[in-house]
Amino acid sequence: MIRLRIEFIRGILILGIISGSILAVDHWHSGVVEGWTSLIYAVGCLAILLYLRRSRNAVNAGTLLLVLSYSAFTFVYLVAPLDITRVSTFFPLLAVALFLKGKRLGFAWLSLIITTIIIAPEIPGVHVGYSAFDAIRISIYLFGLFLTVLYYERSRERGLQGEVDAAAVRKSEERIRALYSHQYGFMLVTSAAGVVQSASESVSRELGFAPTELVGTNALDLVHPDDFAAVAAVFSALTRPGSDSVNMDMRVRLGNGQYSDIEGNGTNLLGDRLIRGIVLNGHNISKRKHLEDDLRHLAQVDAVTGLRSRRYFFELAERETSRSQRYGRSLAVLMIDIDHFKTVNDTYGHFAGDAVLQKVGEVATKVSRASDIIGRIGGEEFALVLPETKRSQALAAAERLRVALAETAVQVPGAQDLHVTVSIGVTSLMPTDATFEAILARADAALFAAKESGRNRICTSEDIVRNSRILDAV
Repeated sequence: MIRLRIEFIRGILILGIISGSILAVDHWHSGVVEGWTSLIYAVGCLAILLYLRRSRNAVNAGTLLLVLSYSAFTFVYLVAPLDITRVSTFFPLLAVALFLKGKRLGFAWLSLIITTIIIAPEIPGVHVGYSAFDAIRISIYLFGLFLTVLYYERSRERGLQGEVDAAAVRKSEERIRALYSHQYGFMLVTSAAGVVQSASESVSRELGFAPTELVGTNALDLVHPDDFAAVAAVFSALTRPGSDSVNMDMRVRLGNGQYSDIEGNGTNLLGDRLIRGIVLNGHNISKRKHLEDDLRHLAQVDAVTGLRSRRYFFELAERETSRSQRYGRSLAVLMIDIDHFKTVNDTYGHFAGDAVLQKVGEVATKVSRASDIIGRIGGEEFALVLPETKRSQALAAAERLRVALAETAVQVPGAQDLHVTVSIGVTSLMPTDATFEAILARADAALFAAKESGRNRICTSEDIVRNSRILDAV
């Protein structure tokens, strides 16, 4: 369409060239001035045509004035004898046109006014020699030519703007492709229903799928069944207008059928005219998850016995103590110390000592319940938290553990089997206990009393109080 508009205005100028050339030949015999004037008009139309062909900008006011002045001069010349006044009108018009060259289209109105003023003397009633038909013909022609050039310029402006927009789109697409290929992780663009519209090349590295394999499928189908409900709810909220970006971790099926941990981010760009979709960014964090699990394991598990570490044991014990206090439940704590452990280390070495520690942890785990919390809290010291356990039950559990350890042989490479015993301190949760440390302190005092009274035995915090009262009475 724009091409047709350009050809239309060029056609007018070509007609001017042809008519000027014909007039030049026709009037050359009438006089040199008439012939040269018509030739100059034809050359002027040719110059404007070449200018329009070379210029990449819209038609400006100067060009419009040139077209109007040449056309006006020609038609005035066609309907009236040529005189010096009409010849001289061409040069002021040309000067104004050169001055306005490069101006905006707003000056086109000024050009039309100037041209009208110059040819005004030719209108019937002001100058004798023209018919009303001639004047109307000139006016209609000039006004139509003005509208044609105006329409042409606006079309050019729209065409140039279209080229700018197309270039912007191409640049944006190139930028998106660059982001696709260089981004950390992978990117999917989906519809509001979750159907994948495009996928970055990096999905092959992160998920094990070729980008073309994912296009047309639903991204939610890759989510692990256990995570699907939560992810679908977040995705549904993301598609609502005005929603913010969301972050979420999930398990996603890979190309090999296995599932991997993915850290994802979603952004609603349905209103963006270049994207028109939900942008999902993500990267595979399985290695990070494994590392986090390993670090968590190191922090929570004692390296020698495989029991809970001191820090993790205290964390769980505090939590269980708070729960028991909140609901008025009973709770007991056992402190365990291996008798003569230093002698084992000094006599048989640290490898034998480690074997003893491992055997104590193994037996303690075996005779305990799944709900009990067992941990190694010192060199040869262990602690047990027994939820929902009264004092009598705790004493029975401590006795089972003491007997089981006394009957267990510890195999030491290069030496005879060892038999070890333990001393155990027992206490229960009291209403006055503010923290778990307060309970453990009583259990530790009971353990000390058990060791002082001969080892390989059990002592309770109540025994300490009772013995203290007996001594006071004596």
